Amino acid sequence: MKFSKRTISGLALGLSLMCVVGVAQSNKQQDSKSTITVLPPTPNTPPPQQQPAQPQQPAQPAQPAQAGQPGAQPAQPAQPGQAAQPGQPGQAAQPGQPAQSGQAGAAQPAASGLPANCPPQSTQKKEIKDQAEYNTYVNALGQANPATKAQALEQFLLQYPNTVVKDDALEALMGAYQQAGDATKMQDAANRLLQVNPNAVRALALMAYTKRAAVEANPTAPTVQQDSQQAMQYGQKGIAALQCFAKPAGTQDAEYETQKKQMAAIFNGAAGRGALNTKDFANAQKYFTEAVNIDPNNLNDVYGAALAYLTPQPINPIGLWYAARSVALGKGNEQLDKYGHYKYQKFHGADPADDHWKDIVAQAGSQTAPPPGFNVTPAPTPAQQAAKLAQTKDPKTMDFADLETVFGNAEPAVSQQVLTAIKGQPMQPFAAVVIQATPTSLSVAATQDAIEQKRADVIVNMVAPIPAKLLPKVGAETGLTGSVDSFTVGQAPANDPNGMKPVVITLTDGKLVRTAPEPAPKKPVRRGTRPHSR
Repeated sequence: MKFSKRTISGLALGLSLMCVVGVAQSNKQQDSKSTITVLPPTPNTPPPQQQPAQPQQPAQPAQPAQAGQPGAQPAQPAQPGQAAQPGQPGQAAQPGQPAQSGQAGAAQPAASGLPANCPPQSTQKKEIKDQAEYNTYVNALGQANPATKAQALEQFLLQYPNTVVKDDALEALMGAYQQAGDATKMQDAANRLLQVNPNAVRALALMAYTKRAAVEANPTAPTVQQDSQQAMQYGQKGIAALQCFAKPAGTQDAEYETQKKQMAAIFNGAAGRGALNTKDFANAQKYFTEAVNIDPNNLNDVYGAALAYLTPQPINPIGLWYAARSVALGKGNEQLDKYGHYKYQKFHGADPADDHWKDIVAQAGSQTAPPPGFNVTPAPTPAQQAAKLAQTKDPKTMDFADLETVFGNAEPAVSQQVLTAIKGQPMQPFAAVVIQATPTSLSVAATQDAIEQKRADVIVNMVAPIPAKLLPKVGAETGLTGSVDSFTVGQAPANDPNGMKPVVITLTDGKLVRTAPEPAPKKPVRRGTRPHSR
């Protein structure tokens, strides 16, 4: 079964994403003498005054922005999930005028609750001492049109490259380009800001989101590997920077914790997606699991966790719970359900009497995390399946999937006993996909596993050469019959040494069948389905 990583890439597209400034909109307005802070203030911050404020006691700093949450719970379950774009940043605060002598605060040790290795937190108010510089900056911030504002800020930064408010101006520039819908220049401003302040969490969050979105929007793009690596790097840098993200003055404790939580979701989700795309499954599992712990209703991250646990071999059955959770969040999305059920049957077996996939989906729909001790019983080993088949099924009624299970995994004496019972006996007509064709021999894929892997598991030596006009084309399905003659056994996959060993069965007296029977519906088991009958 082919199932692209972009299966859920559009599920949350178009939904509103709480952004790095969203929740702070309800904060009280700041006056024109607000200090400059590392994070942008709220959208409710009043526009800066055109005239400079008089030197007075410093006002409270503007409220920081609200962190974004990629991949909010989708409203339309039929679509795959992509994180919506972060919302627009707020109005930058106005810098203060020169303070009275001795009035500015000095750098203080790391704020309470932060790790000891965090840099000192400065309480000094940023002041633009040149009147012309101040007026130019205030005028740029006061522009209502995003494009005009961006142009004015660019001019300010060009005219005053060493301004004390350079990081704040770049923060506002990044937001102006975002409001204007110019993603390229928005990313450029974010990168320039990170050069000034490598721990600017809003810029890190925006870049982490942007790189993840690029990967999920077009997983076949030439830049997908580079974007994946950058998504992981920005996510990891953001996680580290968030450890030293001090609560800005004037911010309520609950709001501060919400900001950190939502930015952590952005960073972990981006790092998880980047790790998954670069096949770093251990880190993909780590970061997606943490992202889901933060927001268990984020379909994009829940499905990412499923992929992280179910893609490598052997799979970790905890991934089946995340797959079931994604089905529940996706309101029964057919693609998600087929993928999860397929993985469940490949791991557990396809016995209808012992199929509890729907029960797991129902359980995952009412829980936000895998229950303690969650497990799924694995299917019998290939050797166990082979022994049971040989004991309970007449060799003359076995199809190719049955025969390959026995020949590849049973004790040699048992395999030989089965071969002796059917050798020289004509097979019922069967459908197969041509892998290689000559007038005297056809190599075909006759089981579901072989068809998916595009490998030959049956070689049919023809009773007479096939006329050129009737020779089947490679990749075409054809009808055949013949008599079992022998078999060869290969090695189990390196990533699954206990898995099924590939078997090639050779038939003699082969003949083309003009009308091939329809393949049976796929019934995934550990070995695969049986698309034909003997």
